[in-house]
Amino acid sequence: MPEPPRRLTNAAARLMQAYQEALLTLQKIRTGGKQVVVVQRVEVSGGGQAVIAGSMNGGNRGLTVRRAEKKRRGWLKNGNRPGDFSKAPRCGAKTRRGRPCQCPAMANGRCRLHGGLSTGLKTAAGIERIRRAVTKHGYYSKAATEERQRAHAAIKAIKELRRTMTSPERQ
Repeated sequence: MPEPPRRLTNAAARLMQAYQEALLTLQKIRTGGKQVVVVQRVEVSGGGQAVIAGSMNGGNRGLTVRRAEKKRRGWLKNGNRPGDFSKAPRCGAKTRRGRPCQCPAMANGRCRLHGGLSTGLKTAAGIERIRRAVTKHGYYSKAATEERQRAHAAIKAIKELRRTMTSPERQ
């Protein structure tokens, strides 16, 4: 049996190593890992206080340190009440997976993805009104293009007339 090329053997070894590392990472995520905090040295000057707070959590994240400030402050966007943004009303539109959308809702009750700008007017009068509103200069409008074509044709006719009038004199 012929010996396989060396680069393929090395690639297979790297692939197996990556697979083993992925399995170890998955195991740590599933079991929460075993994280231990060891305080080696704490110095407190006279009259000072030292607080070391931590909790071992059996969830997916291992050790979690709790913060003193839990309540969020300040105004939220889209008319939602101040406080924790996770308590804002949700969009609820049906997603491609068939589940309700969990993005925070705007004033119209939908999120920025499902309740955005209008898709446009459908009637001829509405379309004409929008067309007139967004026209900036009209250089490429049908009337302006036809006027430029007539002007170019007139200039061409004048040049042709001038050429025919001056050519007999030259001969």
